[in-house]
Amino acid sequence: QPRDTANLGADSRLRGWPLTLGANLNFTPSVVVQQLDAQRYEQGVKRVIDAYALWRLNAQAQLRLSVANLAARDYDSATTVTSDDASSQRQDTLARTHTVANLRLELQF
Repeated sequence: QPRDTANLGADSRLRGWPLTLGANLNFTPSVVVQQLDAQRYEQGVKRVIDAYALWRLNAQAQLRLSVANLAARDYDSATTVTSDDASSQRQDTLARTHTVANLRLELQF
């Protein structure tokens, strides 16, 4: 597990419009973990951007468009196992990610 992560977010209501825009950036640094004497795990940097737009239709209704994982970056990780004879075996993994968009009508009763 990384020791630190960073998040930066901002929201802004557009003057003269019933529209609010927002975004969030999450950063997780790369990390190397010695799991056992003979086993080591490495995880690459992760960056995730989420954004939304909120349109107020009236006092009881608003329309929200949200997009998660806007950049849809792939992430690398690796596990290296070293045997007693000093030979090693490495397994690299590439995790694919996807952007998810959501449009919803929010009503207050």
